[in-house]
Amino acid sequence: MPKHSTLHSVALLLALAGCAGTPSAPSTVAAADNSWPLAGTFWQLAEVGGTRVETPPSRIAPFLVLQSADQQAKGFGGCNRFDGGYALDGAALRFQPPGGTRHDCAGGTAQEQAFLQALAATASWRQDGDRLQLLAADGKPVAAFNASAQRYVCDGSKMMFVHAEPREAVLAMDGRVYSMEDAPVASGVRYLAAEGRSPGYSLEWLTKDGSEGLLVEAPQSDARSMADQRTVARCKRS
Repeated sequence: MPKHSTLHSVALLLALAGCAGTPSAPSTVAAADNSWPLAGTFWQLAEVGGTRVETPPSRIAPFLVLQSADQQAKGFGGCNRFDGGYALDGAALRFQPPGGTRHDCAGGTAQEQAFLQALAATASWRQDGDRLQLLAADGKPVAAFNASAQRYVCDGSKMMFVHAEPREAVLAMDGRVYSMEDAPVASGVRYLAAEGRSPGYSLEWLTKDGSEGLLVEAPQSDARSMADQRTVARCKRS
């Protein structure tokens, strides 16, 4: 029997859920903490299906980020990255069938499938500070997340969130989410996103100790110089 990826098997569940009509959402929902907005915050999976999620230090934890600029949900299930549309209307929240990578990972597929099934079953959300719950149509939690990111204030007012792993990072700003990889630098830490805010430009996050940093963009060229860089924002940890 041919193998099917976790994402492929759950896509049908999401499609069927979308055809079932809009369920009645709970009449009340905890107000979003402005420090941790629903969209743009890096939400690390803490529980799914009533089971606590444990991630070895050497592995990237499953996460979910909602990108408000184009209503896209991006995440990582423990084995595969995924992205797909979402619809938010007050307390009501629906996820569309996701697409993504299709790797077979030892020991990671069961938890990933449970995560994606939880997204398929989501009808609403509830937030209490840095804790987010996704709820089924009957109001029962199907997944819980903790806000897990370094929070920065950029240019005096803009909020930016950075979640850094040893080899990669996720940066959220202005309603968009950027996946970044570590890159060589003389001192401090440097992360690079191949796709920046503008066509033909990459995005870079530079910091020495995490207390403050510089977000810059530069042409996607090996021959570029420091003069080609332009500053996007100067940020301080809040």
